[in-house]
Amino acid sequence: MSDPIRLIALATELEKEGQYNAAKLLRAAAGSLINRGSTEVAVSSDAAIQAAELETISASLESSPAAALSEPIRAAARSLRSGTVPLYRDAADPFVCRICGEVRLAPFDGRCSHCGRWPDAAERFRPIYWARASTPPEALALLAATPVVVGRILEAGPTDVPGPDGGWSAHQTLEHLHNAQSVFRGRIDQLIGGGEPELASVMVWKMDGASASTGGLFEQYVALREEIIGLLASVPPEAWWHTGRHEEFGVVTLAEQASYFANHEPTHLAQLADAAGWV
Repeated sequence: MSDPIRLIALATELEKEGQYNAAKLLRAAAGSLINRGSTEVAVSSDAAIQAAELETISASLESSPAAALSEPIRAAARSLRSGTVPLYRDAADPFVCRICGEVRLAPFDGRCSHCGRWPDAAERFRPIYWARASTPPEALALLAATPVVVGRILEAGPTDVPGPDGGWSAHQTLEHLHNAQSVFRGRIDQLIGGGEPELASVMVWKMDGASASTGGLFEQYVALREEIIGLLASVPPEAWWHTGRHEEFGVVTLAEQASYFANHEPTHLAQLADAAGWV
């Protein structure tokens, strides 16, 4: 099997010669091999064990090109131990030179100190929800489509039994989706108002699974979704680019928050389907 590191090395060399499509195929192959390989690595789901591993990783990075990440990773370990999440002040977006791997916790303000490349050679790493950025029209279409799928899944089977992995029931997953969109609804008002409001970090996965019946909860979920879509469809175009300061993710726009929520929700559909027995 090909070595992902060699694939990236060859892709980088090909990009120097303008062979961008060949390079993208190699980068995709490297990503595929890494992702598939990661599924075969056993890691603990225990927060204390995860925190200890983060601390070990932090120490190992201190003399590496990624040394700038050592303290943020150690801070993430402290958050795990306390049952919270790292905030942006402790986990700013890293910028990694695509040529030599040098890491900074802010945009490169000049040439890379190691390889001399210009700042545009640096890749910014944002939280996973930025992996797919939807335009406002795309986000609106996705926000309208997902509740239809959720409704079909909920009709498939029981909603009060844990998922096959012992995780959330279908009801609890629906509760999480509704709680998340309730937070999003409040942020819409904040961001439309302008003035770069402060957006608090909210751990919406913490719940008891007992709010309303599943049918009643789904009705609330659909009603609030219709309200959100109607509001977003009527905002002035410039409002999509109003910014706020998110306690966990830094400066974000209304467009980014809409994209985040629209794309976050489908990540739970497989979990919902497995718990409800929907094929």
